[in-house]
Amino acid sequence: MNSKNIIEYQGRPAFVIVPFDEYQELVKLKKYHLTDEQLYLQKVSESEEYFPEELIAKLLDGENPIKTYREYRKLSQDTLAAKIGKTR
Repeated sequence: MNSKNIIEYQGRPAFVIVPFDEYQELVKLKKYHLTDEQLYLQKVSESEEYFPEELIAKLLDGENPIKTYREYRKLSQDTLAAKIGKTR
């Protein structure tokens, strides 16, 4: 890029002229460089489920995943079995 692509305002660079395809690439890259706050708000707005640290710690410690998730959901063995169409 040369100095002719830079437009100054009050003696300081204010605008840059770039080819449209380069601009589109910059826009694509920008979405991958979010601030922590932007990333947090984006994730909160999505309908994904998040799990508390205690649940993850139990799983990483080797506890039974079905039991761990069942207890997290406050389901009895009978209730879980009924929900999935199985017997206890």
